[in-house]
Amino acid sequence: MNSAQIINISSGETMLKMEIERLRHELLRVQSQLNALMNQPANEHVMVYDSGYYRRILVNEIIQIQSVSNYSLFYLDDGSKILTSKTLKYWETTLNHPDLVRIHNSNLINKNKIEFINVENSEIILTGNVTSRYSRMSKTELLSKLAR
Repeated sequence: MNSAQIINISSGETMLKMEIERLRHELLRVQSQLNALMNQPANEHVMVYDSGYYRRILVNEIIQIQSVSNYSLFYLDDGSKILTSKTLKYWETTLNHPDLVRIHNSNLINKNKIEFINVENSEIILTGNVTSRYSRMSKTELLSKLAR
């Protein structure tokens, strides 16, 4: 080996070490961002279009969201109902809140608003006498989420 080849190998190793160090720093940065996202609290409110304006609704104000074809009907603590043009799946994904539980194809309820569970009729009575039925498939999931 001549001196030119040794210099090329040496500079190549140096560049490789620098690239490895850069990638380590980048990995730490990405891990930090991922941890921040994982520890981020679920959405505590949502903006819902209602009669020509957007209304800010807190998750703890929601009793249930019911599917009505390709629309969704919000039942709120104050007794009001809001019909939106978004599907129940959209709201479930957008809110992604641990207090909201899918109990049926057409119902997403706030588990903190449960007053009674009628096991014989597969029915849940929520705040404000709002009634929802749950499916047999979701019964075990519902009970496990209520235990938390």
